[in-house]
Amino acid sequence: MTNADKRDNGACGCALSARGRALLFGLSSLNRLRVLYALEDEERCVGELVDALGLSQSLVSQQLGLLLDGKLVSARRSGRRTYYAIASPDLNALLKMALDTYRHS
Repeated sequence: MTNADKRDNGACGCALSARGRALLFGLSSLNRLRVLYALEDEERCVGELVDALGLSQSLVSQQLGLLLDGKLVSARRSGRRTYYAIASPDLNALLKMALDTYRHS
């Protein structure tokens, strides 16, 4: 095993795919989690997310950019607006399960 392999495998020795690393990175920030939960049931544009979350437009846009890079959200243009949605039904199910677990504990 090369040093690069050891670094990519992390302390646990388990290899994560680029997709797995993107998922964990996306879930590692409270603000990104808040954005994902705000998209749980419907697509929204930046302005709607700003209003719903009480975060600045620049912060919401930054978090959406990171989530887009990780392919955790998708974007759809409609006129002058871009609407964002959770990219995968599996991710949406994971978020719903996590939210339900912590709502009831």
